[in-house]
Amino acid sequence: MTGTPTIREHMSPAIHTVRESDPITTAKELMQVHAIRHLPVLGEGGEVVGMVSLGDLYVVEAVAELDPDRTNVSAAMSQEVFTVAPGTALAEVVCTMAKEHIGSALVLEEGRLLGLFTASDACRVLGQVLRSSEASQ
Repeated sequence: MTGTPTIREHMSPAIHTVRESDPITTAKELMQVHAIRHLPVLGEGGEVVGMVSLGDLYVVEAVAELDPDRTNVSAAMSQEVFTVAPGTALAEVVCTMAKEHIGSALVLEEGRLLGLFTASDACRVLGQVLRSSEASQ
């Protein structure tokens, strides 16, 4: 890494998303098939309207006795999401996530979803830094 690392360099491309009108089962299946725990939620116009995590889905299913095939993702998603621009310094994003106990950040450019950065991504980056440090000693 040269210069100040940015979130763009370390985010995961936002390949998988759900619509707020999709059933909870659709979100869970996507997460299971792709071994992921966070999905950006899009509105009917394709704009980001929230985020849903696997934990969110389990909580909604457990608290409300509902049919996951008939309950929309909007019932489980968080509308308050941490968003950052692609040029934001990696250190700034990671420090904010740690301080605020945030599990993921959506990377947006002019309202368009570019990627996702999760706590798992932060651990991956930390592992790379530590290995690099060990190798140089």
